[in-house]
Amino acid sequence: MLVFHGARRNADDYRDYTRRFARRACLSVYAPLFDRERFKSWQYQRGGIIRKGVMQPPDEWTVSVVRHLVQWALAREGGVDKPVYLFGHSAGGQFLSRVAAYAPSTRVRRLVVMNPSTHVWPATDELIPFGFGWFPKPVVALKQYLRLPVTIYLGSEDTGSRNLYRNAAADRQGANRLERGINAFNAGRALARGEGWDFNWKLVIASGVGHSLGRMLRAPEADRAFGLDDP
Repeated sequence: MLVFHGARRNADDYRDYTRRFARRACLSVYAPLFDRERFKSWQYQRGGIIRKGVMQPPDEWTVSVVRHLVQWALAREGGVDKPVYLFGHSAGGQFLSRVAAYAPSTRVRRLVVMNPSTHVWPATDELIPFGFGWFPKPVVALKQYLRLPVTIYLGSEDTGSRNLYRNAAADRQGANRLERGINAFNAGRALARGEGWDFNWKLVIASGVGHSLGRMLRAPEADRAFGLDDP
């Protein structure tokens, strides 16, 4: 299980919060650190693809690092057949939404986007890093995005505005994190149905939980979010 931290860049705390949850599923925990000095917000939360309106070279996209992290973790665990779970909370959720959209790994059993400020909107008329406009082969990438085993995992009480990312593209997604996540899921499902595409996303809402990683992992809905209750 690879966990991606929030805006405080506290990877060690995220590792510790995740241990108890991962232990029940017999999973090792890896918590990479994306420090502020090397990874500004445009490089972490928004994936490192666009800087000041200019697309960066693909080999410099931060989202591309995740494939290498997965390979490295599997090598340490001694086998390529082991299940891999990715999740990120808050800023880490924003980052993983970009990973799923722009640099997906087929080795991942489930990718859990938890309480992010923004999502990659499933549309080609919204520009990257908030959609697929300007992205190479946008329809192909969008179709793959909807086919991935993504869970949008939200707290029912995550409706505040503290540290909520705001710009025109973000505000089009909704008024708060809960609303934005529900809207992104519904938009993806509607598009997939309309086009006849595969749609493997799940929407899971933790009842009575706000913007708290610990409470999201302790919630009874957490196993369903990660697919740990699947037969």
